[in-house]
Amino acid sequence: MQRDFEELPAQAADALRASLLELLIRFATGATAVRTQLCLAIAAMAAHIPAKQWGQSGVVMWLAENLGRQSQEVALPCMLELLTVIPEASPAMQLLQSRCVTLHASSFHSA
Repeated sequence: MQRDFEELPAQAADALRASLLELLIRFATGATAVRTQLCLAIAAMAAHIPAKQWGQSGVVMWLAENLGRQSQEVALPCMLELLTVIPEASPAMQLLQSRCVTLHASSFHSA
């Protein structure tokens, strides 16, 4: 997700986001490793999808609104995991974005 997101057709991002959320809800009370990986995938998407596509309040509120429709037994572990992995994924996403900017700049200078 972190490296190949650009290969995803733009119109498929919303469907992928919905699928990841659906899977997260399905595995909310299951294996922690599965829940963590799904949350990492959502965090990676948050770095790639423009903020306006998450709604006026951003990714955290979008997640809270969607998970808020679920029972506490489902919503709470998912939201806690997401709030843990989003900040952890942030430095990696910033590094990835800075490398992309560097690559774009070097391509511009070599042309």
